[in-house]
Amino acid sequence: MSNPKISVILAIYNVQDYLDECLKSLLNQTMFDDIEVLMVDDGSSDYSKDLVDEYAEKYENFHAFHKENEGPGIARNYGIHRAKGEYIHFLDSDDYITPDAYENLYKIAKQTDCDFVVGRALRFGKYNVWKDLLFNQSFEGINEDVQFKNLKDYPSLVWDTAIWNKLYKKEFFDKHNLEFPNEFIYYEDLIFAFQAYSLAESVYLSNDVFYYWRVRNRTVSITHQEENIKNYKDRLKISNMILDFARDHGMTDEGVFNALYSKWLNHDLKMFLKKIHLYSKEYHSEVVTNTNLILKDIPDELINRQNSYRKVLYQMVKNNDIDSLLEFARLENELMRYPKIPENLDDKYKALFDFDYDGSIEEFIVEKTSIDNGDNNLYINFKEGMFYITDNHPHEITATLIDEDENEYPLKLKKLNVSKFKEDIFNEHQITIPLDFLRDKNHLKVKVKYSCDRFTKEEYLKNDGRHSLRYADFDLDIGIGIDRVLFIDRRVHNSNMVKINNVVFDEMNFNLEGESKKPIENLVMENVVSFEKNTYPVKYDGNKFHLTIPYWDLIESPIKKWELKPEDLSNSISISQEFEFIQKTDKTVFKNSRKKILIENDVFNTFSMTNRMLDTAEKYDLKQKAKKYNMHKIANKLGLKKLLKKLLN
Repeated sequence: MSNPKISVILAIYNVQDYLDECLKSLLNQTMFDDIEVLMVDDGSSDYSKDLVDEYAEKYENFHAFHKENEGPGIARNYGIHRAKGEYIHFLDSDDYITPDAYENLYKIAKQTDCDFVVGRALRFGKYNVWKDLLFNQSFEGINEDVQFKNLKDYPSLVWDTAIWNKLYKKEFFDKHNLEFPNEFIYYEDLIFAFQAYSLAESVYLSNDVFYYWRVRNRTVSITHQEENIKNYKDRLKISNMILDFARDHGMTDEGVFNALYSKWLNHDLKMFLKKIHLYSKEYHSEVVTNTNLILKDIPDELINRQNSYRKVLYQMVKNNDIDSLLEFARLENELMRYPKIPENLDDKYKALFDFDYDGSIEEFIVEKTSIDNGDNNLYINFKEGMFYITDNHPHEITATLIDEDENEYPLKLKKLNVSKFKEDIFNEHQITIPLDFLRDKNHLKVKVKYSCDRFTKEEYLKNDGRHSLRYADFDLDIGIGIDRVLFIDRRVHNSNMVKINNVVFDEMNFNLEGESKKPIENLVMENVVSFEKNTYPVKYDGNKFHLTIPYWDLIESPIKKWELKPEDLSNSISISQEFEFIQKTDKTVFKNSRKKILIENDVFNTFSMTNRMLDTAEKYDLKQKAKKYNMHKIANKLGLKKLLKKLLN
């Protein structure tokens, strides 16, 4: 491809479990033919390097590059130097982008002619999607699409340290020679993002979500190993690089600097100082000294706006009080849940505590604890509270039920006398919802309001588990939406039973065969988190029917968990048995769940299984022990029969 519209750059290092899913989100792009994908393998030792070559061989606009391991920043620079696109996007190799991401971003970029377009992002794990603290802070008060010049217009964007939620004009990079630090350093994206915002003459911020940022096992992600001393040293080094850049470029805006300092106090410095006791003793003095070099530039008034824990933390650093710091720094979680001033603290530190203020700047926590289906009512018990504020703090709690049209209905609320929580911050209440009220409404959520003399806060009730409750003539499904918001949906009973008898996979489609007492027209596949729906027509052959679900429909969402159900929710559906389909990098399962059919597509790395088989081959005489380790069955299931035969010969 000689003139691609967008160059997509991926720095890849040992992500075999997630890389295929990420690359498939690129294959699914609506403007796939107008992008080039530069896959820079940064010295991977796992199957990632082979998967990169497979994609490059199969798709002409995917290009594989292999280099020694030097870190993601240098790998991205490698891609920048080879990019031919009019625009550049950085995609982390374990993340996911929506199918229309590049089409929409490119359209905005061309219409506005800005230096880069910023989109919204959400975090995702195996079962849910939620908003991230960094983005909540970044876009605070920005509720619509806006075009602006740079950080002076919206200083809170210093919190937006991501590089992958932006589509950059290639000319912008060339004009300012914008690159990542040419060294193996963690948090290289922080300085890059700050430089981009600072140098820009025009930026467009879209409220649309196009990027999903995966939460991985903390032991896997390098930059999430806070106890690693190199992480902290590099964080401080990057912070100083940001200050040097700002001063060298004549930045004097007080709002930008204050926002930057507040981010460091709230997040960057605290994140590592709280774990100082995990660092080797030889580093304690160095950590305190280097942190002080940052703190000396931060106005005292900004430190005084911090909560009690952080004020004490930074005062101990300023006092070079390492012994007290080692004891106190680890107490953050305890103070949040049991707000009591530690007795062994020096009086000068005790004077800095104000738990009421601390609670006022925290989020309101509202979580379902249990559900009971009475004869005439639905009862939902929930806990409420805020970190740093004890449960006996005077306040009022009210609750409302909200329907699909955002109409609100007051709910009956009762405070429960006996608290079962270990933490000192929670109270428990019970909501009563008459069943008659639920008969003609669907997709309901509960909003809870906290009021006291100093502040008022509202939050939707959160849910940690899906339930189905059966009544005489209908069922209630208690679901979980984005940000774990609890939803209530009603399903009327019907004598018609839909049954799926068989599922066959042909690498592109899942072909389902079934039957029903009464004819049906469609089945609906609904995502369990986003509630996005796909409808599939049913074709009959006598009293049997069949339908086809494309494989790509399952993977077009970051949460690949769907419920298959009749379009008319009064019909019941089940599957005759659990069906499982394994490919090289993923596994799809069809099974019964909550009177519907749950379809789950998940990471399943056959290459890790292959490596384990090879390791076993080295350790044991497989001709004698293959039966014991059940390897024939494993090999057949994974399509690795030839490999096992080779190992046994």
